[in-house]
Amino acid sequence: MYGSNLDCTRLRSRIKNWNGKYQRAFLPGYELCFNKRLHRGGVAANVMPHSTRKVWGIIIELEADDLFSLDIYEGHPLHYKRQKCAVYTEDNRMINAQVYIACPEHIIETQLPSYQYLEYIIKGGTNCGLPLDYLQAIQTKGQKLP
Repeated sequence: MYGSNLDCTRLRSRIKNWNGKYQRAFLPGYELCFNKRLHRGGVAANVMPHSTRKVWGIIIELEADDLFSLDIYEGHPLHYKRQKCAVYTEDNRMINAQVYIACPEHIIETQLPSYQYLEYIIKGGTNCGLPLDYLQAIQTKGQKLP
């Protein structure tokens, strides 16, 4: 999970059977972007390929019913596609995980996320123990157009 799903309170409201356990992990070869157009206006987080960067987040285990519920919130398969990706835990164990990646027709490069949306990410990332320099970079990126 990345983006606003880092906020565990928000995530728990979307998936009822989640036990609250997670592991910090990173997705190499991608960067976090704010370029997924929202149907109500504004933008959300997305991951895009990048040769030297990585996206930090959390991995969780979900039952099929909860994955279906999360798919609804994420707009899968119309807005985001779930893609199987290799992510790495802090101790460099590789785990195959499902990652939401925005569909190309929903990508827009000219907007910034709302303050509230950005706060979900920063607060959630802080509470999950993501690297401080990574969170500072997200804060900066979320306040400047590309």
